[in-house]
Amino acid sequence: MANNTSAIKAGDAWEPPPGEGSISEHSFEISDFMACNVYWDFGNCPGGERQHKYLFAIAATKDEFHPRCVKKIIVYGPNNLENEITNQFFTQKFEDGYIYDTLGGNYWYMKNMRNGFLEPGEYTIEVALKSGEVSTISRIQNNGPGDKLLEAYLKNKEKMVYYPTASLNSGTDLSKVKCRWSALRDLAGVDAFYIFRLAAVEAWWTFIQDVVFPNDMFLRKIADPRFGLNETSFLIEKALTPDTIYAWWTEICDSSKMGDINLCILQPIQTFRTPRS
Repeated sequence: MANNTSAIKAGDAWEPPPGEGSISEHSFEISDFMACNVYWDFGNCPGGERQHKYLFAIAATKDEFHPRCVKKIIVYGPNNLENEITNQFFTQKFEDGYIYDTLGGNYWYMKNMRNGFLEPGEYTIEVALKSGEVSTISRIQNNGPGDKLLEAYLKNKEKMVYYPTASLNSGTDLSKVKCRWSALRDLAGVDAFYIFRLAAVEAWWTFIQDVVFPNDMFLRKIADPRFGLNETSFLIEKALTPDTIYAWWTEICDSSKMGDINLCILQPIQTFRTPRS
């Protein structure tokens, strides 16, 4: 394979700092692809609650891959759907682009679509590089499991409880803070997987770039396929900063594998303040 990455250098004013991006034929691979429905239970969400998204991960570190290597990214779907994912930094303004995962050390691409739920059927992501290399991966969207999950959530969301949602007590051990929530298994007998996110911010979009602590469901399920299943709590295994407002949320999914997820339910953001030291 021809490798045309000699002009790729670090140093742009992009965040996070890019790597050299010296791709080899062994380093570029789409590790997984998500084209799924998303229910935003955030209140006054632009575009409404029922949306969908495209998301895929590159199985390479920043030293093996860089967005400057990309020529074009296209999603193909039912009824001749073609949707391009822009090769730009993902922000609140541009909910379409790449994300650098500082925890995992690799790049993700995501595009939020505000025009309702997906049609069922096959979706394919095609990533073309400037070197001429092309990689594709496909998945089947099945709306049935997601519809069942959403029905159960909407019927029971007013019964759900979350903790913490206020200031923590003085003397709380900030290295052992546990967040708790209600699971649909207990309220409606419906199984689901739960993703946990924590950030020292209150706006949803900064969870994308500034996550303090995730539960890494997509990685941990490799060792434990049931990780996140009907989870009701998560112990934050990192000391939190005193006198700081943290925001957290849970994302309910019908699978723990990206390519098998048909629906994500983004539950309301919760906040709490840590006590002064």
